[in-house]
Amino acid sequence: MRPFRAVLLLSLLLASLAGCTPANEPLAALALRDGEPTVLLVGCGSAGASIYLHEDSETASASPSTGATADRPEWSVRTDRAEPVNEIPLLDPTPPANWTVNRSSLQRIEPGVWYGISAYGHRDAFTVRFDTEAFSKLDGEHVLAPVSHRKQEVMTRASFERNARQACEDS
Repeated sequence: MRPFRAVLLLSLLLASLAGCTPANEPLAALALRDGEPTVLLVGCGSAGASIYLHEDSETASASPSTGATADRPEWSVRTDRAEPVNEIPLLDPTPPANWTVNRSSLQRIEPGVWYGISAYGHRDAFTVRFDTEAFSKLDGEHVLAPVSHRKQEVMTRASFERNARQACEDS
């Protein structure tokens, strides 16, 4: 009876682990580059990646993974091969080399509206939430970056990149 119980417990344990996905990581940040809002994405490895900018107000109900809806404007870009550090100007119709625009129903960032930057790739990033007031706290040296699922803070770009690279190495 004991071997049966051990096999049953082991089977249940393995089944519970099979559905697990890696936790999100602090891999994306909001920056200003030449005064323009830009997303910084640290790519873990050379895998593909996607970045989504979407309205993140209480009226927007769809998640980025379900795609844009008529009620939720979105701008998104993707690449088949992310660089170690990617700088993508938000809402740019011509993103950097190897990146393509997937969706561009969001045309501008408006005051008084909250937005979210979500990024997916080899590892998924915590969502960065912001409004236009965040821009006054950023400069070429400082970015708005998540430190956990519910917390984000302004930090130096060097600190963000160091934290993100460490998260990549730990995964």
